[in-house]
Amino acid sequence: MQTVMPYTVSLNGADNVGKTTQIGLFPSNIDIGKVGGLHQTTETKIGELHRQGRLQEWWWESPTEDFVCSIVHALTRRYCDSVTTAHSDVPEVVVFDRGAAMFEAVLIAVIATKSPGHDLASARAVLQAILDEHCLQLPKERLAILLTHGKNLEQSIDISLDREEDCVDDRYRRYQ
Repeated sequence: MQTVMPYTVSLNGADNVGKTTQIGLFPSNIDIGKVGGLHQTTETKIGELHRQGRLQEWWWESPTEDFVCSIVHALTRRYCDSVTTAHSDVPEVVVFDRGAAMFEAVLIAVIATKSPGHDLASARAVLQAILDEHCLQLPKERLAILLTHGKNLEQSIDISLDREEDCVDDRYRRYQ
């Protein structure tokens, strides 16, 4: 039986920009696989931490190397589970709520936020060193779409933070 690979698309953007909402608006009569967040992946550390209610604490308190490896493992698992199948009922298109570019940005932002003295450039270098050391790659979608709130980065961040239901602390503000 031949393996079928669907066309992969990701919706990316700041928190509260509407990625999940837009995925939910796709017509149901079109054969689209809709894939949610990493916390929904099975048999991954991220999924287990979410089920235990410890994901947010781990997100900020875990060692950087463990954080990167766990996120990349869950991202790869989510991608592979969604696009590789030998069955004829695979959708023609798979749409991810956040893609590889988004998670790369998340990893860099978290590294910079967790590590005093790291700017985005040094955080990017730390990420690349960990990926190289563990022979990891982020699975890429064929099309990545960036959703934004406003006309510039600052406006988008302000809108994102205004839409946040939970209390926004200084660490989350820096992360955004």
